Amino acid sequence: MDFWVPNLAKNSKNPHRWFDQGLQLYDSGQVEEAVRCFRQAYILAPEKPAFMSYFGLCRVVAESGAGREALGLCEEAVRKDPYDAELRHNLGMAYLVSGRKRRAYEIFTEGSRLDPRNVTNRQELEFMGVRRPPVFTFLPRGHRVNRLAGRTLKRLRLR
Repeated sequence: MDFWVPNLAKNSKNPHRWFDQGLQLYDSGQVEEAVRCFRQAYILAPEKPAFMSYFGLCRVVAESGAGREALGLCEEAVRKDPYDAELRHNLGMAYLVSGRKRRAYEIFTEGSRLDPRNVTNRQELEFMGVRRPPVFTFLPRGHRVNRLAGRTLKRLRLR
């Protein structure tokens, strides 16, 4: 399928131009078009972890069947640059979209530890929230006694 990307010539060999255009499209919610731009940036410069990471994330978001391969791109980007909090954020988002919330939480936590000034990982952690363990572990979480005890302890600010 042929596509038109505003402000970018189709035959551009500059991967940074493709990447910047992909970011603009992704931020504006045009994920399918962003995938095409990130794919082109990745093809032109496969050694760049950021290009790999955004290409993988957009594929997870846009293509439901691209899960494992696209997650692999995000994971590989983090392996190439393990100290980049933004790459960890992308990997966490890919896990979150794929339904792997526990793993996403771990990745966001790692990212917020790596760079405390980068607020995106911390915001995702706050958005996800934290569920405390049940007060009485021998009862199911949804049991009336656990719910009542949890609410009471929270009101008393003991939990």
